[in-house]
Amino acid sequence: MFYKTKISRFYVSIDSDSYFFKDFYKKDFLVNDDVPYMVMHANESFYNFWDRYSYKFPYDARKTHEEEYLSIKKFFGNSGKIYDFSPSPFIWDTKVWEWLDTEYGIPQLFNKHCNELKWYGEGAIAMGASFYPCGPLFACMHYKEQYKLYKEKLDYSEKHFHPQYLGMVMQSNWNAPLKFD
Repeated sequence: MFYKTKISRFYVSIDSDSYFFKDFYKKDFLVNDDVPYMVMHANESFYNFWDRYSYKFPYDARKTHEEEYLSIKKFFGNSGKIYDFSPSPFIWDTKVWEWLDTEYGIPQLFNKHCNELKWYGEGAIAMGASFYPCGPLFACMHYKEQYKLYKEKLDYSEKHFHPQYLGMVMQSNWNAPLKFD
């Protein structure tokens, strides 16, 4: 409900299990004063990991993700490919949140699916919001196995993510360390 504060039109939302590892600027989030970037990609990095290591998990993350996205796309009448609107940080336009709340009621939407980023992304498309799509701003360690792959088998350190990303998400759902290193 940040949109109700009228503090600013655009804002960056970052999860508590995330951190910046290099300087960032307004140009990293906004194309210009009226148009934001929106994290919107085909989730290749995650699916590359998942398709290789899914046998280690008792569920199908690809299927779950895609079913929820398809349900939300159908709700809005959106067509086309499934795009992922994560990980954080998210660059949100208060006009999209206001439209979602006025047209549908945010609590009612979250009762259907409690994933704000999917509602926001598909909602921005449905309402015709102005944005430029961009890839993830942060690298994301979704699972302990993914972290171990990068650290132990690929010998990554945080610096290997610096050329492409502004920071890192260390998903708190698996008791990740606070930082990658």
